[in-house]
Amino acid sequence: MGVGTREGVCFGSAQLAQAIERVPHKDFGFGLTDLHGLSSEKRLSVFNLLRHRDEEQLQRLQGYGRTWFDVLVEAGVLPDGSRMTARGVQCRAEDGHMCFSIGEKTIDDLLFRWAIPHLREPPYPGGTSMRGDFLVEGVFIEYFGLAGDPEYDAKSRKKARVLKSKGVPMIAITPKDLATGRYIAKLKKCLEKAGVSIGGS
Repeated sequence: MGVGTREGVCFGSAQLAQAIERVPHKDFGFGLTDLHGLSSEKRLSVFNLLRHRDEEQLQRLQGYGRTWFDVLVEAGVLPDGSRMTARGVQCRAEDGHMCFSIGEKTIDDLLFRWAIPHLREPPYPGGTSMRGDFLVEGVFIEYFGLAGDPEYDAKSRKKARVLKSKGVPMIAITPKDLATGRYIAKLKKCLEKAGVSIGGS
């Protein structure tokens, strides 16, 4: 897609989105159902776009820390810089971190304003495949945005048990904490208790 430049990849992505009238996923064209619902004319248009797809250029962009999300934003496919996914609204925090919900972005932005270095999607200790939302100086911060879903709640409890068994502190933030503004005092109190210096305003 494109002519081997960043602009080419973005322009091609915009053309593809226009042709299929929805946001394309990164590997669009390789899935068995990608072309379902498209007219023969639209399918031909998509085939022509995919024929010029520059996978090597896309991989180079991603090697420089750019994601498919970044390409879609730059191409104007996501003009407001966000998109809805099964996990929530994917968007960028003020510090550039990728967030998978508005709740995660709210927490990330607060940590950034407090000048607290934080890691996104840190791996859990003990060789598990689970990942947390944030890690701040040995403290895991989890935003349990889908609380109330039985499967999600079971995974949340499992995360809490793993961290407790390793003696690793966790701060759990819920949608109610965000809605009431309680998350600010909660984070401040727990982080200061863990010895984390809070700056900013």
